[in-house]
Amino acid sequence: FDIEDVLMIREYLRRHPDRKNLIAHFLKNGQLNVGGAFNMPYEGMYAGESLVREFYQGSLWMKKTFHYLPDTYWNVDVPGRTLQMPQILTKAGIKMMVISRMGKGLFNWFSPNGSKILTFSPGHYGDLYFAFGGKDNIYNGLNYIAKYAMDIETTSLKKETGSITVPLLWDMDMASPASIPVLGYWNNLSKDMNETGASGPITLPVMKYATSNELYSALEKHQSGLPGIRGERPDVWLYIHGPSHERALRASRKADILLPAAEKFSTIEALLEGDFNDYPVDRFAKAWEAKIYPDHGWGGKNGEITDNFFKQKFYFAREEGQNLLYTALREIAAKIKLKGNLGRPVVVFNSLSWDRDAPVTKELKYSPGQAFDIRVVNSEGKDILSQLSDVDYYSDHSIKSTKITFIARHVPSIGYETYYVEPQKKNFHQKDKADTPTMVPINKVYESDYYRIQLGKGGLKSIFDKALNRELLNTSKFMGAEIFTMHSKGNGAGEFADIQQPDMEGFDKTSLHPTVWKLIEDGPVYTELRFRTPIKYADAQLTVILYKHLKRIDFHVDILNWEGVLYRGFRMAMPLKMDHSQVAYQVPFGILKVGEDELHRPAGGRYQTDCRLVHPREIENWISAGNGKERVTLSSSVAVADYIDPTDNPVDYTILQPILLASRRSCHSEGNEYLQTGSHHYFFSLSSGEDNLLSAAKRGQEANEHLFAITNFIHGYKPSLPESVSFFSVDHPNIQISAIKKAENKNAVIVRMFNQVGVESQVRLNSYFPIDSVQLTNIIELKGREIPSQEHEVKVKVDKYGIQTLQAFVK
Repeated sequence: FDIEDVLMIREYLRRHPDRKNLIAHFLKNGQLNVGGAFNMPYEGMYAGESLVREFYQGSLWMKKTFHYLPDTYWNVDVPGRTLQMPQILTKAGIKMMVISRMGKGLFNWFSPNGSKILTFSPGHYGDLYFAFGGKDNIYNGLNYIAKYAMDIETTSLKKETGSITVPLLWDMDMASPASIPVLGYWNNLSKDMNETGASGPITLPVMKYATSNELYSALEKHQSGLPGIRGERPDVWLYIHGPSHERALRASRKADILLPAAEKFSTIEALLEGDFNDYPVDRFAKAWEAKIYPDHGWGGKNGEITDNFFKQKFYFAREEGQNLLYTALREIAAKIKLKGNLGRPVVVFNSLSWDRDAPVTKELKYSPGQAFDIRVVNSEGKDILSQLSDVDYYSDHSIKSTKITFIARHVPSIGYETYYVEPQKKNFHQKDKADTPTMVPINKVYESDYYRIQLGKGGLKSIFDKALNRELLNTSKFMGAEIFTMHSKGNGAGEFADIQQPDMEGFDKTSLHPTVWKLIEDGPVYTELRFRTPIKYADAQLTVILYKHLKRIDFHVDILNWEGVLYRGFRMAMPLKMDHSQVAYQVPFGILKVGEDELHRPAGGRYQTDCRLVHPREIENWISAGNGKERVTLSSSVAVADYIDPTDNPVDYTILQPILLASRRSCHSEGNEYLQTGSHHYFFSLSSGEDNLLSAAKRGQEANEHLFAITNFIHGYKPSLPESVSFFSVDHPNIQISAIKKAENKNAVIVRMFNQVGVESQVRLNSYFPIDSVQLTNIIELKGREIPSQEHEVKVKVDKYGIQTLQAFVK
């Protein structure tokens, strides 16, 4: 027998700790196999590091607890596979994947780097059970097995001749194999009988129970001859997580950013201290377990309980990630040798592995008479443009509290830059904000160094890129950042073949309602504009932030006072003046180009739509479109986005559409409705440039993974760090560092990186800390092979589209 995932074992042992030895006995005797993942998730719902932690919390936990290393990945219910999953599996020691809801067969599933995983699909996991239809329908059941076996052999042995072990999967909810004695019927059958009763002698291959480990051992010799498939299978059930559980997924996506950032800087703090004694191992383990606990089981009977439990897990992971991160940042900041004469320090940290420019906003508080204005300078004492907002004054007109925003420049890779804020006795800022927001006319134009935008009814009428000398929007049907709603009937999951698309019943959009634009802020750093208008069953609010000296436009979208009406969906439209564009988006450990990187065929079974045509899609941090000359990228706070016009008389140009919300319902007959009543808040950021996908990927991720700024910290004793440091960096633009963490069982540092392009790269990893030795290891830190290193750098080869994990011992 197989248990599909490790969470089942862990939950069982929490309730029955006295049964641990019994489980160990079954594992050792080969009577029981356990899948290597913590659970069975929607793979595209999580970032790459969350998928890797499935096997830290799964396979690695099993090895530590039972000295047993799983070799199978089960995920039989979800009709979707993310692009890099075969590579993640093989580098976690997994040898075989068992799936369903796909055409039946045995085959190798390849990742872009060439990694392959032996894959078994029975068609639908319940096909064998339903073939028998009860104890009295033996003929149909046995006939199904015979035909199924011939189909598997025919489709799987295209490259060789001879026999092959044919797997049968009995996997039906609440039904044990003993309920229908399939083996007894089959193995005792000595005559073939048809429906009329005619019979003849027959010799059948022997059927027996087996674990997935035994199955792999029987199939391994055939693996090289099995057919291969390559590419992502877009998830057909994607509406169930992001759009139908928006608040939960917003927390999940934030935790996907905060937990790896917290690990990076907690590791750096430990290295600065010289030991890992205070590294919060247990807190990280609990946070990651909570982060990946929600699997594909949203909704269902009593689904409100499940959904709330999942949401609270994400909330805990997000809050713990933030707490761990800022604890580490304060400790590092305390070690910086600061200039005492420049004002209050603001230490700006960058968790990404390249230098970057980005806005920083901090809230500051002062005593009466202390500050009538505020000046920002860099570590050399040079003035930095800044802008105040939300200012609260004392009676003497001095500042009580305010938010200050400035653009931090060239913040080093996985490092920091120091700025200072100095209270002033006189006002040197231009007035950044009117006493009340000022109404401005539709069609008014605002400009930055990089863009010229024009306001319109229901959104932006124009975004003109000055460097490209190009209009970016086609607003003949939708305005830029226009919010619209459609009828969106469907289930999150269920027995349907294609994603259930919205329709025009009750269609509404913001341009159909009065639009009163208001100027909220206008200063040296940014201009902020806003309107709010009724839309069907809610109010829609759009805030646009145009940065004066940064090539970026931010959009805050709010669905306010949503009434929670069943079967409604909300989207934001970004209609691009771009025909025949190539759409691309971020996936775990990579970039997917629509039409190129999916399976070039239907998934099979009931799923007969070519995978390249399936939409919308699960996205990580961004989605973009390019035409060979320019590329527009939209960072997204939501998990699902579309690019095809869903309305009647669809246009043929690209409309990037983050899906904000969908009030669908569970597929269970007694399941819950996903109404999500109340207000919802979203963030998007637009950037543009020449059609360079790597540059677009960086811009897209930067807007979601903000710089982290620290102001209130206790200065340490004898601080020695300089005011600007990069702790870790790489010298290749196509390489990104996804993790820096303490090794699981050693006082060493794990660095994980991945290659976003199809070219093998020789990469130099630079370290602020002196390196003693480095090993290549697998994705869950088992095994190791030493490679040469120098005191502050190591050179490593990263395959095309490869994921590489290093274990470094620091002096």
